[in-house]
Amino acid sequence: MRRAPWGKGSALALTVLAHLALLLGVGKHGNAARALPPPAPAALMVTLLPEPVAAPAEPARMPEAAQPLAAAPVPVPVSAPEPPAVVEQDHTPPQFFQLHVLTSPPTVADGLARGELLELPGTSGGYITARFWINALGEVVRVQVVDVDGNEDDEEKLLAALRHVRFLPARIGQLAVHSELQMELRVVRSAGL
Repeated sequence: MRRAPWGKGSALALTVLAHLALLLGVGKHGNAARALPPPAPAALMVTLLPEPVAAPAEPARMPEAAQPLAAAPVPVPVSAPEPPAVVEQDHTPPQFFQLHVLTSPPTVADGLARGELLELPGTSGGYITARFWINALGEVVRVQVVDVDGNEDDEEKLLAALRHVRFLPARIGQLAVHSELQMELRVVRSAGL
């Protein structure tokens, strides 16, 4: 290795000065203030209050005219008070979402073997197509047998068994929602599990 003509000490001092100059130069230009992202907009909170109930207006009283004292008192017919008006609540049935709207569809949790076998002792077996209306808890609200292949006479037994099927609820995002699902199932006497 070849030695520098000015010596080891000079080479070391020159290296240290070069590093200091580099660090000071980067320090001035590299620490430029970075722009912070704009703050997130404040969330809007809305509180819905019930509509104020208007108090019934009292009828205006007419000044009573002086009645002669000699007249006999006439009984005033007493009318029965009117019953209060029944407040009808706007109870709309829940909306059942189709599969194409859902983020995650309902899946069978209980009641079907292997997710597609309906065990129904005393039947001849076969295939059925059933439509389920499932609430946000995964319970079957309504079920309809769309097509029966081989079990026409057992439709009441099929409906009773299908009502006991439970699902993991469908979701839109993280929210569990009511859903509608059509499935083809195989009806067997015993699932053999």
